[in-house]
Amino acid sequence: MTIGPSEQLQQRFRALSDPTRLQIVEALRFRTRLTTAELIKVTGNRSLAHHLRTLEAAQIIRVVGEPDRTRTVWEEVPIGHRPQAEWDESMATDPEMTAAIRALERATTYRRISRMREFDDQVRDGEWGDDWADAAIGRDYQLQLTAQELEQLDEQLAELLERWKKISQAGGADRAETEHIYVTLAGFPVNLGSPR
Repeated sequence: MTIGPSEQLQQRFRALSDPTRLQIVEALRFRTRLTTAELIKVTGNRSLAHHLRTLEAAQIIRVVGEPDRTRTVWEEVPIGHRPQAEWDESMATDPEMTAAIRALERATTYRRISRMREFDDQVRDGEWGDDWADAAIGRDYQLQLTAQELEQLDEQLAELLERWKKISQAGGADRAETEHIYVTLAGFPVNLGSPR
C-alpha cells in the first residue's frame, strides 16, 4: 500500500517520537552500523524488536545483510536514500500532523535534557578527565530580540556549526583524542510575567 507525503512524514515523526528510538538513530549516526545486541547494550533496553521494526517501516533505518536474531546489523538510511516527502502548507493545519510534530519536539527536548544529565553524571563519576569536563560548553544568555533577529541569529549559528562539522568530518575518525561532541542550541521567547 502506498501512502501519501503527509502520512510518510507523520510516520517518520511518530517513529522518532520515542526516547529509545531516538537513542537507536543517534547511536547509528555516530557508529554507522551496529548489531541488535550492540543496540541493546547502548539503549539498555532488551526489548528492541518493536522499536527496530517501527524505525525500519518509517525507512529511517535498515538491515544490512541477512537478519539474525541478535546479530542483525542495522544502519541509518541516508537521508538522500529515503523517499522524499515534500512539506505542503496544508499539512500545517492537519491535526494529525500537528500532533506528530509536537510529539517529536517533546521527545527531542527530553533527549537533550537526558544527554546533559548523563554527561553531568559521567563527569561526577570520573568517566571524563578534567580536560573534557573543563572544555564542555554550558552557557545561558537572555537576549531581547525581534522574531526576525532571532531568525538571523539562528542562521549565523547554523553557518558556524556547519563550518565546525566540516572540520570534524575532514579529520575523520583517525584524529587522536577526538570524541563525539553533542551540541544543542535552543532560542525561544519566554514570558517572564509583567513587572510589578
